[in-house]
Amino acid sequence: MARRALDFALAHPQADAGYTAVVSRLQQEVAQADQASVLQDTGDEREHAAIARRTAVRQEVRTQHLLRLTRLAKRAAKEHPELAGRFTLPPTRGPNRAFLVKATAMLQDATAQKDLLASIGLGDTFIAELTQAVADLDKATADAHAARADHVGAAAQLEQLAALAAVDVSVIDTYVRRIYANDAMALAAWKSARNLAGPYTPGAAATPAVVPAPAPTPTPVAEGPVPGSSETVA
Repeated sequence: MARRALDFALAHPQADAGYTAVVSRLQQEVAQADQASVLQDTGDEREHAAIARRTAVRQEVRTQHLLRLTRLAKRAAKEHPELAGRFTLPPTRGPNRAFLVKATAMLQDATAQKDLLASIGLGDTFIAELTQAVADLDKATADAHAARADHVGAAAQLEQLAALAAVDVSVIDTYVRRIYANDAMALAAWKSARNLAGPYTPGAAATPAVVPAPAPTPTPVAEGPVPGSSETVA
């Protein structure tokens, strides 16, 4: 609505300084709203992408790195008692922060025991790979949080800009109704620009009209004497 009202105001400039100031302010609000809309949409998209990346990295860390580490430690625990109970898999499900803390602790323990673990089959690049995977998991989480903040912040800004724009459009309305009091065509165009349909709910289906059920057909009454009447008695 604000953009349509702005388009009308820009197409009908006036020499009045007050009118020009309000239109200029509305123009800034619409421009800021466009930027906030982009940030809201991209923030939502970036959040979903970061969450998907985090899920994939978490699965990789658990099923490839930590699983190898726990199996090797369990196998070697009899000969190396210091490994007993040191490495246990984090739950498949659970808070991402708890998983990250657990993976980081296991990485630190593995680094401290890297020579021993390497001698029983940990792998030459395991520590470096797990270090990078944990860093990727942490970054994906941070990216998801930042994108969520952008999305929520932009939504709040849009709400605030909408309120400001609504006031400015109502002020412009006082000018237009005075200037075009005798111009029915211009007033109709302005009213159309100000028309705000809604509230709009995405995906909402129209409610089907309720058709009343037809009235029941009356049952025909058979002709003849009514039981108990004088005709029947006779």
